[in-house]
Amino acid sequence: MLMLDPKERPLAVLEQRGFEPSFLAGLLFAALGVVPLSSSGPFTLLRALGLVILGAASVLLLTLGSPRTRARALARLAAHPARPAERGVALELDGDALPPTYRAVMVFGDGVRRTLLERAEPAGVLEDAVLLARELGVPLVAGWGIDDRTVEALLRPIDPSRRLDSDTTITFDSPPFAGQRNAAWTTLWASAFVVVATILMSESARAKVTPSALSLVLPGLGAFIVLLLGTWLIGARGTLVLGATGVIRRRFWFGVELGEARSVKLDVAAAAVALPPGGSVGHLVVSNGHDLIAFPVRGGTPQLRLLHAAFSPQRANRAAE
Repeated sequence: MLMLDPKERPLAVLEQRGFEPSFLAGLLFAALGVVPLSSSGPFTLLRALGLVILGAASVLLLTLGSPRTRARALARLAAHPARPAERGVALELDGDALPPTYRAVMVFGDGVRRTLLERAEPAGVLEDAVLLARELGVPLVAGWGIDDRTVEALLRPIDPSRRLDSDTTITFDSPPFAGQRNAAWTTLWASAFVVVATILMSESARAKVTPSALSLVLPGLGAFIVLLLGTWLIGARGTLVLGATGVIRRRFWFGVELGEARSVKLDVAAAAVALPPGGSVGHLVVSNGHDLIAFPVRGGTPQLRLLHAAFSPQRANRAAE
């Protein structure tokens, strides 16, 4: 994750990194370090050397894979002082579909692109991108399916004539996570594969040996667990309701509501759906006139039309009349 550090002057970019796969490898090497200690026989120099090597590898991998935060000078990231063609000319909003990732990319005069900001939600990237573009003196190029007019509406103070009517609500599909449908079908296929493979191997081996109960129970138990996971993924649903005074999010499983509805109270000044290029799952970005808040949603044409109509200039003009 790349984000601005508002405490630094001039502005600096903070690079925040979470756990990486090498951290799991470090845990594995730490577990393997028990082997030289648990072996029978005298504690020889060779066993001590093996313990030291495993311990050193474990510490190295754990260090490399641990979360860390470091500041990166903005001048080194965004400026190429050598030639005018190598200087930044625009800051562009970009991203990836799966998992939904939102970026602000500096475009240089020679065509080189460099990512300066990156997060899993668009609200923070958009707020930081505005400050960054102002600091660098370059234009901000809209993206994520949001035009320049909507970006301005999200960032400016609240306009009473553009607010949602008190009785207007817009309902969005809010999946638990991106790629849910693909994950659900893949899980069900994996469960079916385990069952079929177990049956075929058992029948082929029955001519020579009789499969034990354990050899049948373990694959069956694994397939059952995978089937439960796939069933949960298929039935999990969520809705997000946007109103004039806040947002309400509910979770369902095959139509049965799970837990209590979660609500966020705020005066909605503007709202837009941000979708990474080529993605169908993105975020609803809501502004209260001062701050931006993002909620995961699935982009749909009817909802986008209702949202556009609710905050359109024509509606604002009619309200003013």
